[in-house]
Amino acid sequence: MKAKGRAIGRLIILTVLLGAMALGIFGCDDRLARMEENQIRLQAMVAANARQLATVSSQVYVNNNEVQEGIQKLDRNDQDLGTGISTVQNQQDALHGTVTSGHQAIDKRMGTLDENQRLLRDGVGQVAGVTKQTASDVTAIAKEQAALHQMVQSSRQELGESIAIVAANQEKTRTDIGQLQQADLKMAEQLVALAASQDRIYSGLEGLDKFMRVVARDVTGISQGQTAVQQTLNEHKVVFAEKSAILEQNQKNTQVAVEGLAGQTKQNTEGIAALAAGQTVLQQTLGANHKVVAGQVAAVIENQQGLQAGINGLTEKTGQAASQLTALTAGQEAIRETLNNDNGTVAAKLAGLSENQAGLQSNLTGLNQKADTIVGSVGTIRTEQASLHDTVKANHQAVRDQVTQLSGGQQQLQDQLDVLTAMTGQTALDVVAMSDSQGRLGQTMQTGIAGLDERTD
Repeated sequence: MKAKGRAIGRLIILTVLLGAMALGIFGCDDRLARMEENQIRLQAMVAANARQLATVSSQVYVNNNEVQEGIQKLDRNDQDLGTGISTVQNQQDALHGTVTSGHQAIDKRMGTLDENQRLLRDGVGQVAGVTKQTASDVTAIAKEQAALHQMVQSSRQELGESIAIVAANQEKTRTDIGQLQQADLKMAEQLVALAASQDRIYSGLEGLDKFMRVVARDVTGISQGQTAVQQTLNEHKVVFAEKSAILEQNQKNTQVAVEGLAGQTKQNTEGIAALAAGQTVLQQTLGANHKVVAGQVAAVIENQQGLQAGINGLTEKTGQAASQLTALTAGQEAIRETLNNDNGTVAAKLAGLSENQAGLQSNLTGLNQKADTIVGSVGTIRTEQASLHDTVKANHQAVRDQVTQLSGGQQQLQDQLDVLTAMTGQTALDVVAMSDSQGRLGQTMQTGIAGLDERTD
């Protein structure tokens, strides 16, 4: 700008000199006077233009410096703005990555939560199925328990009736045993009478033996025959003594068997209702056997009265009585085995029933434990569900807070961007205005130069 002002000054001076030379050459006073006036006015105009140019130059210089400083500031602001934009972009990228990873984590958590909810629903469904099955099993067990209770009541009632029957049979057996004992007493009296008869017979035989010896001593002629008779009598005496001993032993065996039978009958009366019929048969058998024994004893007494006439018949009847007693003993053993078998069967059934009851109790205990486990599992699931609900609620709240913070940061960033955009727009407007001012200044200078040229011409 200074060089341009100097060029204009030199041009003006050159013009003045040329005008002066022209005036001097042509010598025109008027024109010279006018030229002087014009020169004075021109000098005044040049001085004014020079002052104006100096003022404009200084203003342009100042404005150029200010524009240069503004441009430098704008460059610095642009650099700072670029750095800030890069930083904000990096932060935005990092924030976007964080938000993306957060969304991915939330999606994963939501997927895990959905899977847990599905598993929880499946578990609740399974628990509901198990509960329904448990309820049906408990209902079935309750029905079985009711049926078992009814069966036990029926069995108890039947057992009570059987025990009543057995008690009645025991009472009847006691009565029969009393009658049997009375018959035994009578039989003992008859046996005493039989023993007395045997003693009398033996005394008679001894007296007969003595008489026969006296007769033998007195009648020597018939000694051989008497010896034979004596031998025969001795043989009969020995046989009779043996038969008497056998009969006495059989009587003792009969008494022992009857006593054992009475004791066994007392033991057998402790059975259950199934033994009542057998006991009745046993009582009938005992009565029949007692009658048979009584008849046999009566026959024995009658045979003892006619002992000398029928010892062989007495022996046969005694053997028959022994065989009948043996058969009675065998029958008693069979009845005892039957009772033992029945007792074993009843004990086995009771043991089986006890085992079934124990198994049922064990199943009920297991069901109670399962029910307790299910209740505990449901409580645990409910607690976990509540904890899961609290966790999800906290996560939602945390996500909501993070989104709120992100929205706040985004709003702040948007506000900063708006401010930066406004500053950039204002700077652009200032630059445009400065450019317009410089353009107008250039036009003004060109107009002034053109006017100066026109005036010079």
